[in-house]
Amino acid sequence: MKQSFAQVCCNLISNIFSKNNIQHKSKNNRIFVRSANKKMLIDFNDMTLTFDDEENPRFRMKKFAKVTYNNMMEMRRRYENKLTELAKYVLKDDKIDLRKNATHDIGNRDEALLYINGKFYENSAHADCLQQYLDEGDDYIDVETYYRNREFKKYTTDKDVIAFAHKATEYKNLEDFQNDTKTTVIFLETNTLQNITRDEAAKLFNEHYNLPVYDDDSADDEFIEDYRELVATRKDLRKNAEHDNYNREYAILYVDGKVLTGETHSECMNEYLNEKGLSLNDTYNRYQTVYRPEMITDDLRKSVEEDNDEEMQDMLNVYDAVKKYAFAHYDDNCVFIEEFSLYNCSLEEVVNAIKKEPMFENCEFYNDDKRDDDSNTGYEKIAKRKDFRKTSSHDSYNRVEAILYINGEFITANTHAEALNIYNDEHEINEHVDSSKRREVSEKVNAQDVIAFAHKVRDRKYELSNKENDFIFLETKSLQNISKEEAAQLFKQQFNLEVYDDDSNKNDEAYPSEYTKLASIKDLRKNKFRIQPRRWKMKEW
Repeated sequence: MKQSFAQVCCNLISNIFSKNNIQHKSKNNRIFVRSANKKMLIDFNDMTLTFDDEENPRFRMKKFAKVTYNNMMEMRRRYENKLTELAKYVLKDDKIDLRKNATHDIGNRDEALLYINGKFYENSAHADCLQQYLDEGDDYIDVETYYRNREFKKYTTDKDVIAFAHKATEYKNLEDFQNDTKTTVIFLETNTLQNITRDEAAKLFNEHYNLPVYDDDSADDEFIEDYRELVATRKDLRKNAEHDNYNREYAILYVDGKVLTGETHSECMNEYLNEKGLSLNDTYNRYQTVYRPEMITDDLRKSVEEDNDEEMQDMLNVYDAVKKYAFAHYDDNCVFIEEFSLYNCSLEEVVNAIKKEPMFENCEFYNDDKRDDDSNTGYEKIAKRKDFRKTSSHDSYNRVEAILYINGEFITANTHAEALNIYNDEHEINEHVDSSKRREVSEKVNAQDVIAFAHKVRDRKYELSNKENDFIFLETKSLQNISKEEAAQLFKQQFNLEVYDDDSNKNDEAYPSEYTKLASIKDLRKNKFRIQPRRWKMKEW
């Protein structure tokens, strides 16, 4: 199996660190070294090192296009001593690090939690939880070993409903760490769920333990706040965001593609529902989205009906009547969007929809659920422009040319930044981009521009092929105002080449056949549906 140079370097340095007893973690061609108050990240994907010390902030390592013995020796000669020295410095004078530095397991949790077939179990290990579950059966079964994967595969079936979680008491953020203040939460393993959805499991754990629930697979960091919160509080229908009717000029509601404004969100929702022949009792000043349609069970509906709970019935009416919605607030030429209240829509979709309204087109947009002390408002600003920095496999060292599609035109050049300069010159746009810095493209284009980046590559399609051909690799993650399918067809029609998704494979040494194909070239071979000329006519031709 071929390895990229990034993989080779990562494995090389990881082995060196292990021989030097340097505690570290390797993941996705990156190496992490942490102490209680220092950390270092070596990213071999772009050959950079970030070090959280003012004296040694960052340096870039040479990136080799191909893996060779000489390149590996060069890597060892140049960087081994430097990186080892820095790693030892990070760990020097290390204090007891009370923050976790790994995924949750027996060493950094209070209890292992198991949900299986409608019941909860807690113990020191998930295998112990399984033993508790098996003990309740008619036949005695002794879990002999405590390798989780092995035991659950042996004693459960693919029909069982299973969810793993961890109860942990940890620091929520850096401030809590400094003040030695800990919080107990539930970390749900979302990637190992069986026959149950993430939202269903989160709701069940939240209701059973009355604790906040976080996605244990969403991060691998020091603090609780770095993880994605799934459920904040038990049956909490109150808003989590900061803005409300007392500190805004008016409410904004995005619902099923429409943007409505009013004094309250319930007023906006009523306006929309009245168009559908529905109405709500104005018992809430707003309507929260903690419950999702898949969480609203028949038992819940029956309970609401029996108790004649008008407030909760209003909530159910909202869920039954609309397909997607989001809440926002307007204040002082700023729009604050509640990210945690988004239902069946993305933050980008909501921003774009509100921006289209003339009254909001010149507004600044902020995330009402994320704080940023460096911002003028104290909230995290939602970038107006797309980040066009590349995340794909191909670049100048392994392509024939860069291709830029912008507003209906194709431009080829050595770099995408150079292509943008050509476009700006042709259209007399007074903007110039440093031809070596693609990130500047983000600053030199408009949010309304239709943009797609691609690479023309000459390579063998398969490893065993002897023939080289040209291919188009489309960067699907950096598309702006155009879909992946539309862009692929346009590139195919323009160049009559096969089009592949450049973001579908991170290995820059992979062959085209190892990427996801988006479009094929026109097949000119004979088929039974194509009318063919008679043989006697071919002589005339």
